[in-house]
Order: sequence, then structure tokens, then C-alpha cells
Amino acid sequence: MNVPATPKPFLKISARHIGPIMYLDATLSKNKQNLIFARNGTGKSFLARSLRLLDESALEGVLPQNMPDLLVSEESSTKQGTFQLFEDDACIGSIDLNRASKTVSFSVPQYIFHVFSEDYVDFHLRQKSFELDGEIAHEIIIGQENLTLDEKESESVSVKEKLATSRKTLDEAFASQKNKLQKDFQINASLGRFRTLSTNVYFEASPFSAESLDHSLSQLLASFNKFKSLPNDPNLPTATAPNGLGLDWEILNSALARVTSPSSVAEEVKLKIAEDPDFFRSGLKLAPASPKDCPFCTQSLTQAAQFALSKYQEYFEDAEAREKDALMSLVKDVSAARSKVEKWKGKYLRAKSAFDELKAFFPSVQEKKTEDESAALEAVDANLEAILEALKSKQQSLETPQEGPVDSAAFEYDEFVKTVERNGKLFKDLASLVNNSSNERKSIQNNACGAFLSKYCNDHSSDIESIRSLTKQVQTLQGEIDELRRTQGDKADARTRVAETFKILLKRLFGAKYTFDPNEFKVLREQKNMARGGDRTLSDGEKAVMAFCYFIAQCHLKVTSNEDYARLYFVFDDPVNSMSFDYVYAIVQTLKLLRIGAAGEIEFNPKSGNPRPRMLVLTHNNYFYNVASSNSAIPKSGLFQLVPGATQHTLASQKGFASPHQQQLKHVHDVSVGDVEPDFMTPNSIRSVVESMWKFCRPDVADFGAFFEFLIDECEIELKSVLINDLSHGGKFDDPPHKAEDIVEAAREAITVVERFAQGQLKHL
Repeated sequence: MNVPATPKPFLKISARHIGPIMYLDATLSKNKQNLIFARNGTGKSFLARSLRLLDESALEGVLPQNMPDLLVSEESSTKQGTFQLFEDDACIGSIDLNRASKTVSFSVPQYIFHVFSEDYVDFHLRQKSFELDGEIAHEIIIGQENLTLDEKESESVSVKEKLATSRKTLDEAFASQKNKLQKDFQINASLGRFRTLSTNVYFEASPFSAESLDHSLSQLLASFNKFKSLPNDPNLPTATAPNGLGLDWEILNSALARVTSPSSVAEEVKLKIAEDPDFFRSGLKLAPASPKDCPFCTQSLTQAAQFALSKYQEYFEDAEAREKDALMSLVKDVSAARSKVEKWKGKYLRAKSAFDELKAFFPSVQEKKTEDESAALEAVDANLEAILEALKSKQQSLETPQEGPVDSAAFEYDEFVKTVERNGKLFKDLASLVNNSSNERKSIQNNACGAFLSKYCNDHSSDIESIRSLTKQVQTLQGEIDELRRTQGDKADARTRVAETFKILLKRLFGAKYTFDPNEFKVLREQKNMARGGDRTLSDGEKAVMAFCYFIAQCHLKVTSNEDYARLYFVFDDPVNSMSFDYVYAIVQTLKLLRIGAAGEIEFNPKSGNPRPRMLVLTHNNYFYNVASSNSAIPKSGLFQLVPGATQHTLASQKGFASPHQQQLKHVHDVSVGDVEPDFMTPNSIRSVVESMWKFCRPDVADFGAFFEFLIDECEIELKSVLINDLSHGGKFDDPPHKAEDIVEAAREAITVVERFAQGQLKHL
């Protein structure tokens, strides 16, 4: 009976706010070996550093509290970042970083991650001037019969299974309710707060606590549904916009305080004029035209009538009449001001009604209220009414000073204007929300995400606490198992294994030039000590090769027992820096042939029957990528390119491509024709394109410099080689910058080379 093979899991990478990577959710292949090609500045090294931190016990050269500042993106509004590695849906390692609290939360990794990077080289070799540290006391358990250990391991497996089941149940319920949240609130999957929704927040180093929210999830949903019914052309509130009362406060005060002596005109004349002063004024204006005739009936005036007219004229020319005229004008002005106040009351009440009706659609302003302009206007009107009464009293007794609340009226009016300005800002903000309703929608949706996290935490608090407890139990059991393995059973000397493996690797890559003395734990050059030391004897390329060899040999220090070798997960971040082509090829072959036996034997023989270890390679080096691909060091389905985006990175499968050359060629072509501006990666792409033409079209030319001379002599194409070398490899800080037009010209020259040797490649861009 055939037992079906266990399906291989897909490797998946998830990252949030790690360096330049804002968001990455990508699936690689089912292969145990995968490779990610990335251009400079896209986040490759940040991925390598995150992978190196997956094993909390292997931290080297960095303190945990410094990690968030090293890894979390500056753009992260929450100052948090996460990195996770999965096999299908099973998390095999994760870190959660918080830049605000300077904390890092590690999961228990399923594998033993061994990461080669510049950080590794710097800590283990460069800081030690490339002198190897032979002080190794580490031992490896090679076999044992221990019932206590067996029981602990069996218990650990049981607890891990229970933990995995509980976490899966929690995650599935979370995902289901998250989908409902997305549907209820019509959330776009790219919304930042929604994308970061994960149960991981409940298990960070800092315990999650439900937020103190202004609105519950149900209240937010009701608000969102109300918001969706917003009319297309809503009635917007309009501010009152007072334009003054038309009163001069100083004139009012003077008029009330002024004392005017009564006229000497007879009282009966005053009383007669007082009955209709306008009638008498009109007559007197007409009288000068015909002094002997009546200005109204045109009949001749008697002497008595002419005398009466003179008395009327005398009265109006007196101070009393002028004062009464002035007071009458002020009475009219104050009455007009009161009419304005009434109009403003009505305008405010209409605006308030529109505001109250419209704010119900926007949760962010639902609790806001207008200041009562009516009350302010009532205060103004009360003062104006008192002033009006004082003016009327003054009209009756010109010789008596009157008091009126003129200063109070001025103060209340100024307060009213300030109230109008504050209400006007409320109305303007509301109008802005109406005109930019998408911002309010996102605000509701983001608040809903926060409310969802808190509600889910409260509803599943017992499940979350159980998972936390199981996680601690797993960590405790693993610690006990590691201690039992360390103190019991037969052991092998890790120093000896490191030395043996390192010796094999030196011979593979250097031949007889460099050998290793395991007793002195020193590298020899042609069987002799390096008098100047390794740092001043080895070239940069040789240092890189030796670091690679030492790194693989040090895998014996990562394990505590033979069983651990199967859990090794190698990660290489650009292992071929500064290497010539022959070394690049040798490194690729070494990775392709690397085998690790059950007893920890390191071999480079595919016929040994031992398996290849798990391996993730990251590189920006074209040579390395091309050689690894063409020699099947990594299966074709395991080749990917990290593609950057403003808000999201992706991994593009390179299964159908020979190399990343095509994307670099397209970039250089687009720069050459002016479709895109050159950037800091353009010179490196230009160099890569030209080198590809050399390597694959004229490999008979000795080196890259000779290829430049060949282009001049044979093809009459002169490249800006100095410019390309400067910008591809960097320059001094105080070097003058190159002009953009020079880089564009270099791009045109590179395309000319492609047209000369491989014109067909340009047809498919």
C-alpha cells in the first residue's frame, strides 16, 4: 500500500514597516531552496537582518532595545513593525518591534536560522582583524537514552500541537470576523489600519490592552450607515457674518451726557411745533422763495402770520432744536441696529439647524455644538433697548444728563462677533468634511479597526490568555530540554567539527594556497603563518570567501544535538561581494552541492544520499544570480525578484526569465529616451547591462576594461566608463556630483551597445 507523500509547504514572507518595505505579503516556492534578487535600496538587507533576529538566542553585536530603531520604518505611524516567515499557514518565526517602547517580541522559531550577512562578517571576523576565535567550549549531543528527556520532548510536542490548534482556531475566527468588518464598513483591503489587523498584537512583549474608545463598534457601524445616506447636495450652514451695528459709541455717550439750555421761544410755539416738526421745517424751507405769501396755500400773509413764521424760524435755529434733531437721528440709528440684531438671530437659527442636521452624518463632529449666538444677541439687544429708552428720556429733558449701557453694548457686540468667528470655523470644518467625505469615511473605518481589535480581545480574552500560557509552557519545556541535552548523553566536540568543516571548505575554494591548522586554529598561507595577519594579507575578495567558509563551518555551533542539523535554515545575504568570477562560480557550486548528514557530517557530494539544507539566498549581484540560475543551484521555480512600490512590495517570479537583466535593460532604455528620470540605481543598471553584453556576447574579451577598449577600437562606441564606475561603486563624500544629463547620455551609449550586439532584446521591452 502506497502512502501518499506529505505535501511540501510554500514558503511565505510577511513584513510590515521594515526599512523601506511598508507592506509585503508574498509566497515563494515549495522548494527548500529559494533565491530573491533585489536592486540596491529596495529592502533586501532589512529582510536579512530580520531573518537574523528570528533566533533570539543567537543575537550578536546588537542589544534588543536597539533593534526597533534599526529596523522599523520611519514612515510607520504606530512606530511598530513586524516580520513573519510561514510554511503555508504555519508561522515558523516572527518578530514584533515597537520603536516607541524599545521592545521586541520573538516567537519560538521552528527552525535554527543561520544568517550570513555583513553584520555576521563584521562581528565574527572584521572586528577581530580576520583572526579566528578558537575558544570554543560548545559540545553537541550525539546519542543518548534518557527517559526524562523523552518525556519532556513528548510533552513539548503535545503542548505545541495544542498551541498550534488553539492559535489556528483563534486566527480563523479572527479572519472570519475581519471579513465581516470589511464588508460592514466597505473597507478597501489596502487601508493601512485594516492591513495590520492581526492576532499577533495580542501576543507581543507588551501585553495588549483594549483601547478606551469613544464609540463602540456597533455605534461606529450605525454612524457609518448614517454617513452613507449623506445627500448629494446637502444644505450647508452659513455663518452670520455681522457687518457692524452702524452706531458710534462715543457719539451716543456724548449725546446722553450733554446738557442743552431750553429755547427762549414761547412754550405754546414749542408745543405746536412738537406736534409735527417736519411740517414746520418743510414750510420754512419754502418761505424764502416768497416771504409775503404762505408757502403752502400761496395766499398773502398777514403781519401776525409773518411774526409766527419768524418765531418758528427762531426756534429751529436755537440749540434746543438742533439737539432734538440729533437725538431723533440717534433714535433711528439704534432702532435700525435692533432690526439688524433680529435678522442675525434668524440667520443664526437657520445655520444652527443646518449644522445640527448635517453633523449627524459625520461621527468626528457629532459631539460638537455651536455656541449660542442668540444669547449673545439678546444681550446686545437688551443694551440697545436701554440706550433707546435713555435717548427718549433725553428728548424730553435736554437739560438733564442721562445714563445708558453704551459701553456694555459695545462689549457684548464684540463678544458676539467672536462667537460668530468660532461658529464660522465649525461650519467651515463641516463643509470641508462634506467636500472631502473620503477622509471621514477612512476615519470611521480606521476607528472601526481599533474598536474591532478591542472587542475581539474582550470577547476572546480566555482563549488569548490560554494561548499566552501555552506559549510560555512551550518556552519553559524547550529550556528544560536544552538543559537536559546539554548536561546528559554522549557529546562531540563542536570545535573539532568546526575545524574539520572549515578545512574542507578552504581546500574547495582556495586549493593549496590557504590551509588551516586546527590545533592553533589559524589560517596559513602556503603552509606558513601570515606575518602581517589576515587583515593585511588577504584581499577583499579572499576575505569574503574565507568569511563564507567560516560561516558554514560555524553551523556546528548553532546545534545542541545531532537532531538539530535537520532544523538548520541557512540564509545568505550577498555571499559574493568583491569576488572575481571564478570565486562566484565556486561559491554557487558549493551551495549547490552542500549536503548535511544526520550525524552532522558536512559533505559536497550529491551522491551521498544526504539532503540539501533549507536555504534562502538574497542578492543584488547579477553574476551570482545568472550563475546560480544557469547551474540550477536554485530550482527555477525558486527564483524571485523583490519589486518595490510606494505602499507595497511584491515578489515577482523569475521562473520565465534568464536573469533580472530585462528589468534593468528596460530602466536604462526608459532613461535614455526620457520616459523616466535617472535615479541612484541607474548607473548600476547601466553597468550591469553593458557587462551582460560583454559576458554573454563577447566572453573572449579578457576583462571589462578590455571590453571598453574593444568597443572604442572595433565598434567606435565610447562609453563614459569613469562615470559608470564612480556611480556604480560610490565615491568620496566631497566629490562633486555628476549631472543628470551625463547619466542620461551614458544610458544612451549603453543602449547603443545593446543595439550593436543584441538588438532583439529591445523589441520586448
